[in-house]
Amino acid sequence: MSKHTTNSTTNDKDECGNFDVFDGFIDKLIDGKFDEDKDDDIQIVDVSAQSVMNTEKNQKTIKHHSTIKSNEKESNSGMQEQTPVLSCSTKLTLMKLLRIDFNEIPFYLFKTNQSFDKKIRSILPTTDKLEQLRSIAILMYKIICINMIRSLWIVYQKSGMGELQTNLLSINQLNRKVWPKEILLLLNENQIVNINHDNACSTLVNHCLCQLNDKSEEYRRELRLNTTRLSDYTPNMEYIIEKFVEQGLIGLRIEIDCQIALVKHDYIDEILKQQYLAQNPTAIQIESVEHLCKLKSNHETLRYELNLLKDKIPTYLSTHPFDSQSLIESPLINSTRNPSLRQQLYILYKNLMEQIKNKMLNVYLESIEQQASDYQMKLNKEIDKIWEINKTLSQNQQLTSIMPTLIDQRLSNITSRMICIHKYKTKLFDIKANNH
Repeated sequence: MSKHTTNSTTNDKDECGNFDVFDGFIDKLIDGKFDEDKDDDIQIVDVSAQSVMNTEKNQKTIKHHSTIKSNEKESNSGMQEQTPVLSCSTKLTLMKLLRIDFNEIPFYLFKTNQSFDKKIRSILPTTDKLEQLRSIAILMYKIICINMIRSLWIVYQKSGMGELQTNLLSINQLNRKVWPKEILLLLNENQIVNINHDNACSTLVNHCLCQLNDKSEEYRRELRLNTTRLSDYTPNMEYIIEKFVEQGLIGLRIEIDCQIALVKHDYIDEILKQQYLAQNPTAIQIESVEHLCKLKSNHETLRYELNLLKDKIPTYLSTHPFDSQSLIESPLINSTRNPSLRQQLYILYKNLMEQIKNKMLNVYLESIEQQASDYQMKLNKEIDKIWEINKTLSQNQQLTSIMPTLIDQRLSNITSRMICIHKYKTKLFDIKANNH
């Protein structure tokens, strides 16, 4: 790790089921503050309470992943019964685990929504089997949802079993089991405590995957039954319905892809942390590196949110025009009897409010830029501090030859993590903008 090398080198739910990723930023603007202590975690979008994948559980913060020590497992296995793990975990339903009700029909497949009807009518103008086809679409929706969610839980399982692939070297001697914080949070929420965590997490994940598989098979059997009842059901018709359903799930697909990527980044960070601790650093060296990583995370969060705001504010404003209804209902304007004068007042008032709004946006962007610059200065000072303290230590307590590399890798992983979040936020915003 060389001095001053921390500058990064890398520059409402709508009818289709996609999420608004920009309203949260505008809320910050209105509030006039940015919480510098927040963890920009796996929750990357403002998700409606009606979201297919309610990520409320991710709003709670767990500061660190739980690293399962092999010796802890050995010592606890003989002392504690494993029955509580099985009895507690296997009582949890998919609704409890995932906060998903698969019986809920998405808005874009409602009978009152004409989008599905129009799609079917475009290929079968005179069909009288619209509702049977809608039932098929709903079953496809459920199956695709389950497959998406299952892909995330498989990654949870691989992380907890130490089977995620990384490009890190020399980790064979380390315990690679890292259970994601989402799984640990589920254990905590469901009061599965005072038992071996490794066994509890594994049982919980296996139980969820089994339930997802069973549910998928149930819906597939029902789908086969429904399709065989339609004599004129063709592969082309199936393809069109499936593509329509998938289009409505683009937002969920992007969100899950991002969560999978973040689990992998968190896994790498935990392995790097273990490698660093294996070098027997002092308490001050451990504390300094954790503080450095926190500063780096805050800096990258601000930097990439600033880039997103600068890039997307013009599009957001164009798709969210100024709300003139309040002006039209203004007593001041309405009390003016002269229509021409009333129109002039309205235009003046509207222009003034637009100027104020633009000024607030500029002030907000300048504030973020200043905070990002402040964090960069703090980063550089923290690196200087680490090196200065290192000079004062005896030779056997100084940073080993591999420790600076491990620190740089953690910082680089933090940047990579934020690039990932930025990429998926941008995708979600673009989908939302295109649906306006």
